[in-house]
Amino acid sequence: MVCVAVLTFSLSLSAFSSPALSGNTTVNLSAIPLPCTLVEEIKGDTRCERTVFSWDLDIALKFRLSFEEKADLWLDATAGFAGFEHVIAGAQGYLGEVEVKPELWLAVPFESVVDVNHLPNSAIIPPGDMLFAAAQVQANWQMDGFRIQWTSVFQDLNFPNPGADFAPLHYGVQSQSFALGTLIKVSTTIAGGIGLSVQVGLGAEPGSFSVKGYSTSVRAEPGRLFATVSLSNITLVCPWCSVPEVPVDDIRLGLTFAIEPKGKTFLTLRGSITANIFDNVRVSTSFSLEVPDGIEWGGFSVSASTPLGSLNLHFDPEGEFESGTLNMSFRKQLNLGWTSGIFSARATATSEHGISSASASLSLNQGTFSSSYNLSYAYQSDRGLAFASFSLRFRINLNPLQVGVHFIFGRYGLGRFTVSTGYMF
Repeated sequence: MVCVAVLTFSLSLSAFSSPALSGNTTVNLSAIPLPCTLVEEIKGDTRCERTVFSWDLDIALKFRLSFEEKADLWLDATAGFAGFEHVIAGAQGYLGEVEVKPELWLAVPFESVVDVNHLPNSAIIPPGDMLFAAAQVQANWQMDGFRIQWTSVFQDLNFPNPGADFAPLHYGVQSQSFALGTLIKVSTTIAGGIGLSVQVGLGAEPGSFSVKGYSTSVRAEPGRLFATVSLSNITLVCPWCSVPEVPVDDIRLGLTFAIEPKGKTFLTLRGSITANIFDNVRVSTSFSLEVPDGIEWGGFSVSASTPLGSLNLHFDPEGEFESGTLNMSFRKQLNLGWTSGIFSARATATSEHGISSASASLSLNQGTFSSSYNLSYAYQSDRGLAFASFSLRFRINLNPLQVGVHFIFGRYGLGRFTVSTGYMF
C-alpha cells in the first residue's frame, strides 16, 4: 500500500513544473583515542601523549524536491566506513484537504557491540544486506477545529534495534516477520478551553521503531487493541479551598480513560490535579484506577519559583518526603563590539547529593566565524561533584560551504575530535 502511494506521488509530481532542489551533504570524520598499553599488556583508562585512534566516518545525504503545488519528494541516506546504514525515501503532498506523507525504509541491520579495544561500537549483522525494514503512511486533516492524524505502519518486527545486543549471528530476509498496524489520533478544544483527544490503536502503539540513524514514533504491535480518551485543562471550582491564610486558585484537572480489551487491565482511569498556592507555588497530585485491581494514589509534588531557581519537591502517597531538586540557571547576552555572544550557566542541587551537576557555556559569533566553549561537572559515586567534560567547537560559514572542528576533553584527556564539512543548497 505504501509503495503504491509513493509511486502515485512520483507519477503525479512529475507532471508539475519548476521543481526546486534543496538539501545538504555533510561529512563528519571523528577520532577516539585508544587506551594506552602499559606494562605487561595491562590497558589503562588514561590517555597517552602519543596515541593511536579509532576512526568513525559519517556521510549524510539529504535531498528535497519541492513543487509549486505544495508537494515534495525527499531522500535521507547515511553511510560510513561500514557502508550504507539507511536509505529513506518519502513524499509529502495534498489529496484535497488531507496532507499525506508516505515513507519507504531500507536499512542494514546493526547491533551494539564492545569491540576489541573494549570500546562501544556498532557492527553490521551478517550478511549485511540492505533490507526492506518498514513503510509508513501518515495522513493529517484539520476540519472545523478537529485535528485528525492517521498513521499506518508496515514494519519488520524482528529488525534488530541498533542500540541493543543481538544474539543471533545472522539476519537476512528469512529472519524477517512483518506486521501491519494503525494508530489514529483525534484532538480538539471544547467548551471552556477543555482539551479533548482520542487515540485508537489497531495493531500499533506509540513507541520508537528504529534503524541506525533514523526512527519513527509509531510501532507495530500485533494483537494490540486499545482506545484512550483524554480530557485536559478542566477548571475546578472549590469555594472552600481558598482561605485568607492559604489562597488556592487555578485548580486544574486532567483525566485519561483507557480501554484495552485484550490486555491484563481492561479499564484504566488516570487523573492529575494541579493548583496554585501563594501565586508562585504549584501543587500537583495523581491517581490511577484500574479494573479490577483498584485505585492507587501517586503521591504529590510541589514546585515553586525562588530567587535561586526552580524548586521541586516530591512526596510519596503517605506524605513522606522522597526527593527534592533545585534547578538554577543564568543567561547573559553579550555585545562586545568586535563580537557578540551568549553566556549561560546551569546547576542542579538534589536532596541526596547536594550539587549534582553544573555547566557553563559561551558562544561567540563574528562574521562568518563562530565558536563555542562548554564546561560541565557531574556527580560521580567515588568523587562527588567532579569534572566531566570540556568541549570546544569552531565553525566557518562560507555559504554554501560550512567547515567545523569539534574537540571533547574528558577526565583522562582528549575523548574525541571531529572534523566536519557540509554543503548546503
